[in-house]
Amino acid sequence: MTQLYLLAAAQARALPAAFCERWFPTRVHRAKKMPPDAAALCLAAGALTAGVLHLHEEALHAGPYGKPEAPGVFFSLSHSGGYALLAVSDGDVGADLERVRPAPERVSARVFTPEEQRWLEAGCDHDARFFTLWTLKEALLKACGRGLTLPLQSRNVLPLLRGQSVLTPDGAFFGSAQHFGGYRLAVCTRMPDPPAAPQILTAADILRAEQNA
Repeated sequence: MTQLYLLAAAQARALPAAFCERWFPTRVHRAKKMPPDAAALCLAAGALTAGVLHLHEEALHAGPYGKPEAPGVFFSLSHSGGYALLAVSDGDVGADLERVRPAPERVSARVFTPEEQRWLEAGCDHDARFFTLWTLKEALLKACGRGLTLPLQSRNVLPLLRGQSVLTPDGAFFGSAQHFGGYRLAVCTRMPDPPAAPQILTAADILRAEQNA
């Protein structure tokens, strides 16, 4: 089973400084060097690992390709616009979140396969379709743990939209895409069952979870 959690950047700003310093001091230090919006997203991602996974920052380490990992826990983080996203699963998982905006020009030919480009141009909602494909690709690369060491154009993700799997060097993965508001999110796992809609958490939820841990 895969569960999704969202935390708004505005909610991260409402967290007490002592909570952030206790759970993810390195993120706090890094956030101080960022513009305000980026800093809030950085803290939101840390708050999700603390509030949902009950993981202190020192429990995390970078995998072979840089993906954050922790022993016995399968999760994936992403953030965009005003939200941070956490996916938690029973096995390998990758998730990506993107705010829908004007699609970057001249990017499609570099990252999408010919079949994906035809699908992209077939509908009138070009920007939404672009970020549906983009998030699926990012989620797939995160799920197999390789990041951009596996080129985006190397895998056609359209089968994921049809409930089929995509083969990677690390095995087959299934995926699904969702939308909420002006965002697209995608999740990939080794299981065919798509996750439910994400739970939208608040700062109070995060603090309550700490008390119940």
